[in-house]
Amino acid sequence: MVRPLRTGLLFLSIHPKFGFGQERRVNLWLRDNSPNMNLAVLAALQLSRNWEAKLTILRVVETEAAIQAVTADLELFVEQARLPVSTSVRVMSGDYWTHAQTLRADITIMGMPREYAQMIATAVDFPGTLVFVQDSGMEDACV
Repeated sequence: MVRPLRTGLLFLSIHPKFGFGQERRVNLWLRDNSPNMNLAVLAALQLSRNWEAKLTILRVVETEAAIQAVTADLELFVEQARLPVSTSVRVMSGDYWTHAQTLRADITIMGMPREYAQMIATAVDFPGTLVFVQDSGMEDACV
């Protein structure tokens, strides 16, 4: 684990068939209180700017009742982080993996799994290009 080294890490897994795609979409999956949030947001912002791509922040919650409150929280975060006004927020309930596999983008950014084998398995099974992020703890998306 690199967290004690205070080193941010990005791992790119390019899909063998789709590569970087051409839809001009960047999906950013953010868990509640994610330790990887800041570097993930900064990477998503830079990619969306470079590609003139649409940025979508996604989260899965346990119940339908939580969707409205979590959506409001993420929309406030978009404002506080001064992300582009075109940034979308999408909150869904249900199974994370099912949603992650069906919401296609040129690049999907998500937190890095704790185990290397889990990261590789996710990359192999995922229907697109992935960037896994391990935040150093020194980044701040809201500065």
